[in-house]
Amino acid sequence: MSGEYAGFSIVVPHMFPYEKMPALNLWLGYTTEPTTGHYGIEISKAVQQAAGFERLVFATPQEGWPERYATKLHSWYEVN
Repeated sequence: MSGEYAGFSIVVPHMFPYEKMPALNLWLGYTTEPTTGHYGIEISKAVQQAAGFERLVFATPQEGWPERYATKLHSWYEVN
């Protein structure tokens, strides 16, 4: 192990105007190795559960990869 971080994510509560409870928004994610992005999703899901949020969501303009981890909700995605 090199002792270096492989990436990070920032999660924040997000309140949609049509819902009663906030969702946890994966606001920013970064990895030094593109093939390890799924680890960031798994870590964010663990944070979601530990913090008591029912949903983990994110928004991205990128196409293709989000569908591997989430279901598209208009311009947002909900992590499966």
